[in-house]
Amino acid sequence: MQHTQRRRVRKNDFVAVALTSQTTFTFTMRTMHIKGAIDVDTANAYYTEMYNNLPWDHSIKNTRKGTSLDLKQFPEIEHLVLSLMKKYTPAESQNLMVLGLYANLYRDGNDYAPSHRHVGQVQYIISLGETRALKVGSKTYALENGDLCIFGSASHSVLKDPSITKPRISIAVFAVPMDGIAAQYKTADSGLTLMELLTTVMHNLDK
Repeated sequence: MQHTQRRRVRKNDFVAVALTSQTTFTFTMRTMHIKGAIDVDTANAYYTEMYNNLPWDHSIKNTRKGTSLDLKQFPEIEHLVLSLMKKYTPAESQNLMVLGLYANLYRDGNDYAPSHRHVGQVQYIISLGETRALKVGSKTYALENGDLCIFGSASHSVLKDPSITKPRISIAVFAVPMDGIAAQYKTADSGLTLMELLTTVMHNLDK
């Protein structure tokens, strides 16, 4: 983790300063693909529950459906996410703070996610349902039902595949290294608490 000069931030410009190409700290994580992180029966149960009961009313730039997840409303998903993070996060990267969760619904192979990246963040992608190809950097991973993929700020995308006719749900967990955030943004400088700064992030992410 490498620091440059400290910058003053305002509530509305936190994301631009802290989590874009202007970020004042760097963080890297080796991409990991954990096959069968969730057993098939459990994965199927989560898929069915989410598919039937989440409000899939948000179209993400006409590429797929999605919805934010409030963990207070979904304690079972919270338990799943935290247990996977605890089990599979490398020891040297344990000091992470979860910013938020987002669920994506890929209705068939025509739904996709264009290449994008979230600088300064770690992502956990939990895959439920149909197998889809996730490209992270230059490598492509076939994410099957119950798989988990963890990666840092690399560009990533879900590839189109018109031959796929069944849906897939992904749970995207966004986290940041607390050391980098806390070292750069003190309440004395910004006039805001760390939590107030962090809560602005998910409202500005291009998911």
